[in-house]
Amino acid sequence: SDLGIADTAFPHRRAKFLVQSSVQPKTINEQPAHLNGLRAMSTLLDKHSTGGAYVNYRDRELPNWANAYWGGNLPRLAAVKSKYDPQNFFRHAQSIPLGE
Repeated sequence: SDLGIADTAFPHRRAKFLVQSSVQPKTINEQPAHLNGLRAMSTLLDKHSTGGAYVNYRDRELPNWANAYWGGNLPRLAAVKSKYDPQNFFRHAQSIPLGE
């Protein structure tokens, strides 16, 4: 793609791979083991990772999620959010924060 990192909100266009991991336990009792397996796999993949994440695969356990989703584009996106949604109406647990 000829698009640069700052040309859109998505800064990870130059990544070679996108990996989506998920688990689907059949019962609530299986959930802890499934999540532990998922975390172990993620730890193994981390050494090969850019540290970025695709925002449509939200991860509540992702440390520094705003930077992982938007990288250096975050300040610009936060300024746009503040201009067009100053009341923060469109929000969720990992939405773009309001800028300063």
